[in-house]
Amino acid sequence: MEPKSRKLVGNAVSTNSRAQALEDGVLIDAGPMAREAGLIWPVALTSAAWEDCVAWSDADSVRQVHRDEAGRMWDVLYMGLMR
Repeated sequence: MEPKSRKLVGNAVSTNSRAQALEDGVLIDAGPMAREAGLIWPVALTSAAWEDCVAWSDADSVRQVHRDEAGRMWDVLYMGLMR
């Protein structure tokens, strides 16, 4: 008999641990900045979310107003705290 939870949500997408996902680069740890922002649980972004919302290059600064990854990460974390 199939477990009740599998019937509700389907098969697991991945069975890697959080530590393995961080090591593989699938997750990016928000680390001390998340704690500074007031989050009490460990926070990580997927690599896709990082690329879309946090990653910043010199070429980006040429095309638009200069930002940096620390500032963008703070914005993401702050928005995560909004209720």
